[in-house]
Amino acid sequence: MKKKDSYRSKEAAILPGAFKQPSDLPKAVDVDVVSDAKAIDSAQGEQFLLQQRLLSFAGSVVCFDSEQHLFFDILNAGVFLYGEDAMLVPGVASNCHESSAIIWRGGQDDLVLMTGYALGFDGKWYRHSWCAFEETGKVIETTQNMAAYFGFVLDDLESDDFYDLNYIPE
Repeated sequence: MKKKDSYRSKEAAILPGAFKQPSDLPKAVDVDVVSDAKAIDSAQGEQFLLQQRLLSFAGSVVCFDSEQHLFFDILNAGVFLYGEDAMLVPGVASNCHESSAIIWRGGQDDLVLMTGYALGFDGKWYRHSWCAFEETGKVIETTQNMAAYFGFVLDDLESDDFYDLNYIPE
């Protein structure tokens, strides 16, 4: 994985590397994936399609937040990652976005910053951010162990902006 390359792709995939499917992922619910989003208005359509994509992988509920502007990138450039081998690095309490931005800033030669949704072991997908090692795709988690992740890699400029928006100096 090279940070300078575009990570935006049409199809969701699972990053190669250190990830294997754990046997304890929350069970996926049966969903009918809508292939034509034109029938639904833009923001609602993207949210619906993202919900269908996440739930077709695993889990039972998607907890959406107000950041609808990210739906398009998450849908079109998102990759699934398994959380089984994630490295837990404690960060700022209840603030994965700030914690991940700080970790990325400190290791940006070896890391990529990702944002999207993470699947908790309660079967719910939560809005989340994390880092991953550029070469292996191994996740660095800053809150608690997660079953899986679906999100996209921010490029260098996006990562800088994300850091500026989320880092809160003491």
